[in-house]
Amino acid sequence: MSVLKRKAEHTGLLTLRLPASALEMLKRLRPVADERGYDANGSLVDAAVRCIKQMDDELTAKAAPAQNGIGLPRPLRTDD
Repeated sequence: MSVLKRKAEHTGLLTLRLPASALEMLKRLRPVADERGYDANGSLVDAAVRCIKQMDDELTAKAAPAQNGIGLPRPLRTDD
């Protein structure tokens, strides 16, 4: 069993605008989560990281050219 622990990844600050109703709900839920032994901030961070990774996957997939079944690029649609 190791005594030494690795440093956590450095963090940054994100300022995010939420609808007022969501902000009020968050303000109400944070102390409840704390009372019950949950880490509301950690849960929000985990959810944000999952969302960012999903955005990256979706945007990366859309940036790659679509291919037909034999590996050739599909023709561009002109009906948009």
